[in-house]
Amino acid sequence: MLGDVFLVAPVIVQGQTERDIYLPKGEWVDGNNVNVVHIGPKWIMSYPAPLRKLPYFQKI
Repeated sequence: MLGDVFLVAPVIVQGQTERDIYLPKGEWVDGNNVNVVHIGPKWIMSYPAPLRKLPYFQKI
């Protein structure tokens, strides 16, 4: 988490191109697709995270 508003979930394993992400309670806009809103708490399984795409979410 970056403060109370942003959640950043970088890949931390060499060669990995996806990851599971836990979103805490609240409404979260997908920073890579602002048309998608997730309602937490929830797990997002196998979120695409290639080398040049940083998974991040903004709480609304």
